[in-house]
Amino acid sequence: MSNSPKISIVAPMYNVAPYLRECLDSVCGQTLADFEAILVDDGSPDDSGVIADEYAAKDSRFKVIHKQNGGVSAARNDGLAAATGEYVFLLDSDDYLAADALEKLYAKAGNGQIDVVLGDYVAFSDTSQTVYRVANKPFESTDRKMLDAVQLAVFNMGPADIAYGEIHMLRGVGAAWHYLIKRGVIADNGITFEPTLKGLFDDGCFTLHVLEAAKSVAYAQTPTYYYRHVAGSITRRFGGAPFGKYEAVYGAIESFIDECNKGEVFNRALCLRKFIYLNKSMETYFFNPQNPASEDKRYREFISLAKSPVYADAFSQVDASALGCKKSSLLLWALKHKGYRLYWLAKKHVVAGGK
Repeated sequence: MSNSPKISIVAPMYNVAPYLRECLDSVCGQTLADFEAILVDDGSPDDSGVIADEYAAKDSRFKVIHKQNGGVSAARNDGLAAATGEYVFLLDSDDYLAADALEKLYAKAGNGQIDVVLGDYVAFSDTSQTVYRVANKPFESTDRKMLDAVQLAVFNMGPADIAYGEIHMLRGVGAAWHYLIKRGVIADNGITFEPTLKGLFDDGCFTLHVLEAAKSVAYAQTPTYYYRHVAGSITRRFGGAPFGKYEAVYGAIESFIDECNKGEVFNRALCLRKFIYLNKSMETYFFNPQNPASEDKRYREFISLAKSPVYADAFSQVDASALGCKKSSLLLWALKHKGYRLYWLAKKHVVAGGK
């Protein structure tokens, strides 16, 4: 009989000392006690590694890997390589788990019968907390079309409406922390995180491959995860024009679509991701107060980008019904009809705090 734990939690750590104890306390307090927690100190310059060692010293279920900084994808890969559990859960170390998260997810897995299990989440900050359901009703399925529906929801960010029969995926589910994953699905198919994406949609690409290899998927309609909004995270801070990084993601998605023969529906989903990233760039780049360029120069750069081969033909292919958000649908309408000035002014109003 195997001595392997039911679940391996893999948590990369970099500059998360202010939040790490809350995260690790939530792991210690799990109602399902049969787990191992692999904490990967990615060369963090703060006290994250020290705090992790402290937990490992008092609880043998915790294991710490100290390594030179190599980015979150490489850290996750190191953690997965060390995992021995039946299932794997990827935890971001500035977030935390609901007390019964592992128990609820493992129960939904049906004693190892289900390859991938989804749970709901709570997004929170210092001033707010919102519970999000990722689908309209619980489900368990071995239907490839249901797995495809979950895959399509990986492309969304925020609201979604991806329907298969009576099931509607209501939120984007690209983040790896949405899932409890049978470790064999990852190991047997050689699935890893891609370090060259530098933490941008590496979760999504990993999840697409996991769901492609999986034979079954289930959804437990209960909040299992607490996601912290951190103002200075990799997805929010100003770092110049992001479009080269975005194009690397598009290339990785195109490779997935081609290799797995996913077809036109997934090509349209890639176009949706292009629309999402253009929207995101308005906040993080074009209207970022740290951007030193004049508004006229930024607008001309936006026009050039929107008309470029990467984006020009994408907007007409996006299915607005999949967005699950009326405001996003109106912005998409403007781009589809080449109403670039209207789109620019609408995004400027939103970023400035307008409704």
